Amino acid sequence: MKIWVMLFTLAIFAGGTCLGVAVDRTYLKPPSPRVENPRGHHREELSVTHLVRQLGLSEAQDRELDLLLGETQRDVEAYQRAIRDRYERSRERIMAMLSEEQKKKLEDLKAAEDKKHQEEEIERSLRFYTRLLELDEAKTAALRAILVDVRAKRREFFKKDTPGEDYSKIRPFLQDLKEEQNRRFQEILTPEQYKRYLEFESWKH
Repeated sequence: MKIWVMLFTLAIFAGGTCLGVAVDRTYLKPPSPRVENPRGHHREELSVTHLVRQLGLSEAQDRELDLLLGETQRDVEAYQRAIRDRYERSRERIMAMLSEEQKKKLEDLKAAEDKKHQEEEIERSLRFYTRLLELDEAKTAALRAILVDVRAKRREFFKKDTPGEDYSKIRPFLQDLKEEQNRRFQEILTPEQYKRYLEFESWKH
């Protein structure tokens, strides 16, 4: 019964979107200070970028690393597409057996679940930044507005089925989005707070 509930939930509420993440150099994160992260626990991990710096990779090796990441991205996307297709077929069959009223209720439930998940993700990040940067209520509210906007842009980008051969578009997009967030944070934070923020972000990348 538990397996059935899990599969039904994935087919209806996830729809494969939870699988739509991109392989990026930041997936392996760096050694970080013993500060609780937004997910509520401590992690000490390594980023590819950090390893590139520590190992002193040449430009040629760095380019080859990007090619390898691109190949991995294509493999991951093929796997994700297969899973999304299977869940989509299941979802279509489930929707076909429901009445119009039941379909409307289900879509409302899905929208509420998506909104709840997005809000919880933002609140976790805000709690972390509030502790790390010692923010007052006004600055916390300002950062919340920025995070909401940035995450909306990220979700919109990854709603599109970006093919593996377009991997070169993913990294610049993520970098530009991060730079936008940093610029907007800088307008809100004091120089000391912004410096602390950048120091922590540098450990993540």
